[in-house]
Amino acid sequence: ADQKGENSVIRRKLELSLREVNKELSQYRKKLDQYECINNNTSSSSSSSSLNAVERNGESSPTAAIDQVKVVQPERVLDKQALIEHIVKLQRISARKSEKIDFLEEHVNSLITELQKKSRLLHNYILREQSGTLSSNTMDNNKAILAKYPGIMSSVYSSRVADNNLTLELSLDINRKFQAVLEDALLENITLKVRMSSKINSFSTIGYVSSDWRYVSGIICLGCFEQRSVIEFYLPQDN
Repeated sequence: ADQKGENSVIRRKLELSLREVNKELSQYRKKLDQYECINNNTSSSSSSSSLNAVERNGESSPTAAIDQVKVVQPERVLDKQALIEHIVKLQRISARKSEKIDFLEEHVNSLITELQKKSRLLHNYILREQSGTLSSNTMDNNKAILAKYPGIMSSVYSSRVADNNLTLELSLDINRKFQAVLEDALLENITLKVRMSSKINSFSTIGYVSSDWRYVSGIICLGCFEQRSVIEFYLPQDN
């Protein structure tokens, strides 16, 4: 999920930069079209003015008009060539960014596929294993210690009646409360998953994504602490 969020952020940045390049490219094209129109108008006006000058001043003015055209025209050709080169450069940048976006999309899809495969493998492994094998050594040691003492939880952990006060009604009551705790934990996990998905989609930077993960982890730890406190309610009290 972290890799997916990071790739989505990078993809948005590349799309924004690509839009800016395309926008700048369209602006330069408009400027080039305007420049061509102005160039055509200027050449036609200079031609007409040179003809008028020939009619007025005789043979000396055409030479000056021709010299003026020869001096000004090369500069305009150079400006037009620079604009064309800049447009070509922007097109190349846009093509490279498009290729990078396509590569990132393929990479994200491959990562999602790999993550789904690993999730299925992990799910199948958890289903094959017994529930007690996935607990930590600390929890197993605590259960062994509680099984040595008389009490209700000793009967639960040792799978034998260690307390005469453990009746069928009390066992059913404990089972109902454990079931309620399990349902609350499942509902909390579903709610946290929905919140996590909505928050990751709303954030636009990687730093916010990492802080959101820390926030969700804190809530999960708090939920585990509350669940543990409910379970410890049935532990034997030292007199």
